[in-house]
Amino acid sequence: NDSYCLVSHRIPYDEITIVPKKYVFVLDRSGSMRGERINSAVDALCECLKQINPGSYFNIVSFGSNYSAMMDKFMEVTDDNINWVIDTLKSYDASMGGTELSKCLYACLTDDIGTFDNYSYLENTIDTSNVNDMERIMIFITDGQVHNQNEIYGIIKAHSNNTRIFTIG
Repeated sequence: NDSYCLVSHRIPYDEITIVPKKYVFVLDRSGSMRGERINSAVDALCECLKQINPGSYFNIVSFGSNYSAMMDKFMEVTDDNINWVIDTLKSYDASMGGTELSKCLYACLTDDIGTFDNYSYLENTIDTSNVNDMERIMIFITDGQVHNQNEIYGIIKAHSNNTRIFTIG
């Protein structure tokens, strides 16, 4: 008497409200990511970028022995911006040394990714103060080879309010 039932409910698309979000992609570019790993990570990141809904904002932070943001401000999701970022990501390699995640994680969770590379000439970059109230989605793309897990868990516990954290890899 194994019986199964499937119930499916379809919500009309015009009744769905898409809430803009703030995405922080954290890309591991440490030495352990050399070769196919960094290529796979960049491919995964590009696919993620293509799935973000318009009206949301994003930034990409690379880490190794140190960390740096691709853009000095969160960028609005537009086709032009996504295409520009994907083209830029094609030049990324695994040349940032060791795997020092804690400082990068703290900076990303406290919105202190600061001014690093200056791409403010892009028309659709905005001041991060306009997106501070949005839900933050943080996606780590890494091979997972970190050695200070307790410190990382402590940072997440203390600073991850209003943040959903996911990992790939």
